[in-house]
Amino acid sequence: MDDRVLSCQAERDQARQESSQLRAEVAAMKTEKKAMQRQIDKAAKEAQKAKEEQQKMAQELAAKDLQLQQLRARVVDEESRNMMLSRRIASLELITSETLKGQGNRWFHVGAWVQQMCSTSAAARYFGWIRRPWWRLHKQE
Repeated sequence: MDDRVLSCQAERDQARQESSQLRAEVAAMKTEKKAMQRQIDKAAKEAQKAKEEQQKMAQELAAKDLQLQQLRARVVDEESRNMMLSRRIASLELITSETLKGQGNRWFHVGAWVQQMCSTSAAARYFGWIRRPWWRLHKQE
């Protein structure tokens, strides 16, 4: 009976050693799993950051595109306004020259004054100089 007891005790000791080895392996696998999960989480976080940054850049690009479209529209408006003002100045010059032909020298100063005031105020409005009435344009502030 002693042999049986000894053999059972030996088997028990061997089983304990195996179970402690298995526990150690399980613990090592758990730590590996945690490390892998941390790496996965880190990669997911970096991917999320990259995605957010890409969305932010896309929004900035859309805003810049909108600004560019607005600037192009403003350029077209300003060019059309410039053409209109050029036509108006040309018609006033034509009217002034026709007036001068018919009236002689006595209307010269009036026609020149009208031409100067119209072209000055048109140019001033075009370039944004006007902040005061036309009769004070020549005064410096």
